[in-house]
Amino acid sequence: MKKNIFIFSSVFLLMFGIKPVSASSFYINTNEVEFTKQQYDYISNLYYDGYQDYMLQNDLDKMIELDLFNHPIVVVENGDITNLNNQNFINGTSITQNGRTTKITKSCSSECLVVLTTTWSVIPTINSYDVIGFRLANASINSINTASIRGNNYSITYQPSEAQQFSNGFGYSVKLGNVSGMKITTSLYTSTTGTVYGSYQHAMSNVSLATSRLYTISSAGYGSVFSFYGNAIFKYDAAGGVSVLL
Repeated sequence: MKKNIFIFSSVFLLMFGIKPVSASSFYINTNEVEFTKQQYDYISNLYYDGYQDYMLQNDLDKMIELDLFNHPIVVVENGDITNLNNQNFINGTSITQNGRTTKITKSCSSECLVVLTTTWSVIPTINSYDVIGFRLANASINSINTASIRGNNYSITYQPSEAQQFSNGFGYSVKLGNVSGMKITTSLYTSTTGTVYGSYQHAMSNVSLATSRLYTISSAGYGSVFSFYGNAIFKYDAAGGVSVLL
């Protein structure tokens, strides 16, 4: 009898276009991507809790393909090492200043997924074009992921084609909103050796999109990433950067 009920329920779901939930499913986002609890918790640590809401199926599939969810876990923040569990591996550093925390994390198997996230604890006075990105040293970029801003009723996603790319890194110009709870993040897949440097720079006055893109990627730049020139000189707050050894 239970078998017949299951078959009837499955047909009902298919008739009305409702996606059946697998036994191992913990969370399904609006893009119909299913996460197990292990995957959900892992992504919360690598990115932040809520990032799952915006992921596409190919984002999750890439992590599964690389078997990232089955590596040991370590998070390094401000020099403190925390063992989260014995199955996953994350390693990174963070810096808190100027009303925000910027954190870099990684997860490695045959490739490394490196994530940079800035979380605002205040509503910034200037809501212009900020810059977020990476510099690589003795490492190579395999692929660039999107950048995004999420805040209170505020959401923008930037595609890799909108990144300004260099041989040693890349950056995104992101438009802030006058909202609370903003999180800005971007990520990339890299080789498994070398060092990745991350930087988030906040505009101290209103700048145009064109001005925000006046930089090169250099170890001598702000946060060891962004070297501004032309009209962009002295327009950003020279915040410190973060780094992670692959």
